[in-house]
Parts: sequence; C-alpha cells; structure tokens
Amino acid sequence: MKAVSVIVPAHNEARFIQKSIESLLEQTYYPIEIVVVADNCTDDTYGIAKLALKDYQFSKVLKGEHGCAAGTRNAGAVASEGEILIFHDADCFADKKMVEKVVDRLEKGYDGVATKTDVVEPKTILEQAIKAERAIGWDMTQKEAIEIKKGAPVLVANMTRLAFDKLNGFNEKIFYFEDQNLTDRFFDAGFKACFDPEVIEYHNDPSTISEQIDQSLQNGKGIRTLVKQGKFHKLLIPLYPIVFLFGVGSLFVGNILLGALLLLPMFALYIILLEKSDDTLGVVAFLPLFLMRNVFKLIGLIKG
Repeated sequence: MKAVSVIVPAHNEARFIQKSIESLLEQTYYPIEIVVVADNCTDDTYGIAKLALKDYQFSKVLKGEHGCAAGTRNAGAVASEGEILIFHDADCFADKKMVEKVVDRLEKGYDGVATKTDVVEPKTILEQAIKAERAIGWDMTQKEAIEIKKGAPVLVANMTRLAFDKLNGFNEKIFYFEDQNLTDRFFDAGFKACFDPEVIEYHNDPSTISEQIDQSLQNGKGIRTLVKQGKFHKLLIPLYPIVFLFGVGSLFVGNILLGALLLLPMFALYIILLEKSDDTLGVVAFLPLFLMRNVFKLIGLIKG
C-alpha cells in the first residue's frame, strides 16, 4: 500500500476542525497519516485537533506562525512522511472514499488528482445562493473521470511527493491564489493529472455576511498581488459591479440598448444557474451576493 499523508492547514477553525478530522478517520483507505498545522490560531483549533487525534497513532498536530496558507501547507508537507500528499482544508469534510480514489488514480500513472468541491447541505438563504453558484462549476457537471491539462477549472490538490518536492511546494509569495499557482506550475513541469468526480470534498463556505465580506477582502488582496506581478486575468469579475451600475443607470436614462448590453452577462449567468440548479430561491439570492462580494473584492484590491 502507498503511504499517504493528509495535510490539514487550519487558522481559527475551531467550529469545523473536529468534524473535518473525523471525516479523515472514517476513510476507507487505511492507514493514513494526518498532519494538522494550527497556524496563528486565537481560538482552540489546536486543542480540539489534539484531542480528536489523541488515540490515532498516525498523526501530528503542530503549531505554526506562518501567516499564510502556502507556508502552513508547506510546513505540513515537511513534517509528513507519506509518498502521496493530500491537502485538505480544515473547513472541508472528505468523502469516505476520497483517499482511496486518489490512490487508485495515482496508481494508474498520474502524478496528481484534482478534487470535486461540493457543499454541505445549506441552512440559510445565503448558503442556498452559494450552492446555486457551485452547481454550475465544471467539477459539478463533469460526470466521468478525465485527464486534465493546464487551464482546467479545477485545482490539483493531491499529488505525489516527488512532484511536490520538484515544484518546491507552494509559493509563499503568492497570497490567496497559491493553490492555483501550484497547479499551473505542476502542468508546466510536465506532470500529468486527472479529475475524478468521486474524489469529493464537502466545503463549508462562509455562512454569514461578515464572513463573506472577510473572504472577499482577502480575495481582493490576493488579486492585488497578482496585478503587481503583471497578471490581470482576475480583475474582470471584481470590476463587474461597476459595469452593472452603468447598465442600470443606462436603463433609467432611456438608453435601453446600452443598458441591456451591459446587463447581458448577469442575465446569461441567471439563465445558466436556473438550468443547473433546482433551487430558485438560491438563484434569486445569488445576484445581491455576487454584487456584494465583488464590491468588497474591489475594496480589498485597492487597499491591498
């Protein structure tokens, strides 16, 4: 059997860390090494993780002061011993067969495996809106395992240690989009990856307005770091609220054609959401959520 290490970076995840660890302890592939790195936590993430793993011999619970997801993940990888590395966020719950399916794909000759990101069952209108948005994701609509190339809209979060070490891990100078950067470099180095719809993580998206705002500000800060590097591809969507306001304004002053043209992207998105999601209320709630998030992404980008 292949030795597998699951790296769990955690920053103030006391609300989710125990269930996240439990989902790893329930894996059909056994044994796996579980390495939790509690980074700059001001809550009891470390204590809860330590208690949850106290009877599990293949585990390490560490404290860190890296201040970034890239540094925390790298620290976990250095402390781990497996020949296969799986990066599992502390606010995610793993499907019981996730590790088994990753190993199966890597044994077929791949160097990495991309993850399907589903959501936990929504309890609020905000969570319904997020679920409706995720319903149109490429990973949610792809039903068969398939080899992927650079540019595929999924991240390679699971890979051989050989590949990870050759890439020198995550780039700690990249903020927020360090996982996308690693995926791009993975393909640039000539490694092969596949997407398997049975490699599933259930993600707890920010469930309150304040959490959404905080995430959006962080996202905007990440976009700013990319812009400083001359990469502008992430700018388009945060700028759309401005376009949307111009579109609404154009309708009010009687310029129907211009207004319709500027609002067309949002209208098209709604049509796609309605087709893919069976939750009409979630789709309706998505518009204000989308606009709010991108306003704060823009603020985060400007403030840095």
